[in-house]
Amino acid sequence: MVASTGDDRVDRFPRDTVVMFERDYPGRLKACYAAGSHAYGAAAPSSDLDLTVLFGDAFVDDTERRRATQSFVAHAADWPVALDTDLQDEVRLRQTDGDSLVGPMLKYGSLLVYGDDIRDALPVSLSAIDGAGTSALDGTNRYAT
Repeated sequence: MVASTGDDRVDRFPRDTVVMFERDYPGRLKACYAAGSHAYGAAAPSSDLDLTVLFGDAFVDDTERRRATQSFVAHAADWPVALDTDLQDEVRLRQTDGDSLVGPMLKYGSLLVYGDDIRDALPVSLSAIDGAGTSALDGTNRYAT
């Protein structure tokens, strides 16, 4: 793990998620990001963990995407911490034309917990940032608490 959320109980999920994806999809996992209150160290005991898992390159095909998503959902189903999970591939994320909030959320409101950080390379337009929880003027996260 590159970084910790500061909560050992919460950190187990990203750690176990990384182990699962590295085992089931060797060499495909690019990064894992925590977002929201756990990324900023402002989580309450009842806060959920927002976690985005990023596959390197593109998914091989829809079957790989579907299988990986099913694995992620099944893995998250029995976890004792409330979760908000997302599975992305690097190519699709880099090609986002501003209609997705995932790019701005990762770029400006996340904590790299595993892998290679691609946040600086994400193309995020000002129109995508407006309303995404990040101020286009100062880069602060309005939802950090």
